[in-house]
Amino acid sequence: MTESTLPSPRSRLAALIADARRRGRRRNVVLALIGLLALLVAGGILARLELTGGGGAAAVHAPPGFHVVQSQGPVARRVLETWAPSQPFSVDLATGAEVRTTNAIWYDSGGNVSRVVIRADGQVQHEDAFVCPRSTPRPCVQGAFAFKSYWPVDMSRYTRQPGLGTFHGRPVIWIAPRQPGGFPAPPNFGERIGLDPRTHEPVADRVYNNGKIASEALVLERKPDIAAGKFAFVVANSTAGPLPGQNPAPALSARGNNPYALRARHALGQTPLWLGERFVGRRLEAVTIGSTFAPPTGISPKAATYVLYDYGNVAIDESNARDLRGARGASLPGRMTLLSSATRTGPSSRGLVVAQLIRKGVLVTVLVGSNPSREDNFVLDRAGALRVARALRPVPLR
Repeated sequence: MTESTLPSPRSRLAALIADARRRGRRRNVVLALIGLLALLVAGGILARLELTGGGGAAAVHAPPGFHVVQSQGPVARRVLETWAPSQPFSVDLATGAEVRTTNAIWYDSGGNVSRVVIRADGQVQHEDAFVCPRSTPRPCVQGAFAFKSYWPVDMSRYTRQPGLGTFHGRPVIWIAPRQPGGFPAPPNFGERIGLDPRTHEPVADRVYNNGKIASEALVLERKPDIAAGKFAFVVANSTAGPLPGQNPAPALSARGNNPYALRARHALGQTPLWLGERFVGRRLEAVTIGSTFAPPTGISPKAATYVLYDYGNVAIDESNARDLRGARGASLPGRMTLLSSATRTGPSSRGLVVAQLIRKGVLVTVLVGSNPSREDNFVLDRAGALRVARALRPVPLR
């Protein structure tokens, strides 16, 4: 029997979650919360299905909604460490330190095809392959600087500005693309490319915006090229539509500060977690208990149950299926992974800011509206993630 005492969303955050749940079955969603979320990066499915793998054509199979693109030229490979406001990253809950985010990139210059795998703390957060339009400048790939040759420097296109310097402790020769008209770039404006003083290969990239560093990248590894025809990309069809099927109606959807501890425990198979009766000045407003057949990697034969505690400005969603995104995508013990963050450059424009961690075998997802009002001013940045993680506690079974 379905119990429902909540005919309509009761907070701006609830409205965002409800909208994400309605959109949560799209195939081109990469990072989603078991049928509740459809956000972050469109264009691929996480690596548990090995959708954008490599190898010969005979070794790669495209699932429905995808097709295989065989490499036409040598496939260059780079691994970058990146610092950018929109990238996923993990936080060590013991020290508060941010853990490395890397981008592994494959690029076929012959077919202008690329593949990108983003890892936070070594765990896959996004995987995508795509063919660039013919009109797109080459190389059409994230971290394009790492696939170019700049030496000897063409002084008609670049300036040695500011010249010799360092990048995260590594000596580099800085060069900067000239501005339209051939003028040198102003200080702290635009892109700077760092070359290794010995090999003259590009090893660093820094982009300034409004006088501040907006993003950085460091080449960690240059892997040997793969010969033409020896690698295949699996690319999403442009006409891929929504997955069929319909999730069950929530078993419970109720407003108020009752955590429904016993029903939540029965749904999860263990004691649920919450943030207490109050968190950052807001009382628990509503509870939803339900199940979904729509994990991020497609329709599951077995429904995963979830419990959602909504505080109006922050929501905690717990699932009994911790590996929906695959073992390579789950947060490591003692870490919280921010999948979309309002850090560094201000609030996100994607509607929801999301973080995940594993606590006592349960997948816990934190959801915050990305544009909080003055009275709902909780921001899920690194400090906010630590605050949430430290506030999580078992719901009293009373």
